[in-house]
Amino acid sequence: MKFIDMVSGYRETDGLLWRTQPICNVLNTEYGVGISVSGYYAFKSRSPSIRALRDERLKERIKDIYHGNYSCYGVRKVWHQLSRNGCTVARCTVERLMRELKLHGAVRGKVKITTGAGKGTVSVDDLVKRVFYAPAPQQAMGSRFHLCVYPGRPGLHRLYHRRICPKNHWMDMLC
Repeated sequence: MKFIDMVSGYRETDGLLWRTQPICNVLNTEYGVGISVSGYYAFKSRSPSIRALRDERLKERIKDIYHGNYSCYGVRKVWHQLSRNGCTVARCTVERLMRELKLHGAVRGKVKITTGAGKGTVSVDDLVKRVFYAPAPQQAMGSRFHLCVYPGRPGLHRLYHRRICPKNHWMDMLC
């Protein structure tokens, strides 16, 4: 249908800006969409399908229910309200139509924002020149030894599978 609209987009009020045949040929060769001239005119003269007509009526009812309930109802509640009003429709149909209308229900809970960088925040350069690269999964990143300097307590620690071994095990690494 979007290709039919593309062909119709080249119309002017006087008639076609270009003939239909060259446009259909380009659609067939460039886009792989086989639309014949007779198929184009048959589609344009065809009346809307029963499903399209029913969808338009349902869209109006869904909009009324959605906006009548402070734009909070989701698919399930709109579907139940339609059932209460005597309209038999599948839930997946309500879901499809609400997606087309870009309607969605209210979300429970708060959206948690954990970090918020300032607008003028500039990240600091890596002065240690660390390389975060692991040659294979589940292997140590960086070097095997890591020098940890705490105030007044320098110590040599070993990196093993992305964890630092306890302090009392660093002596066996020096042998």
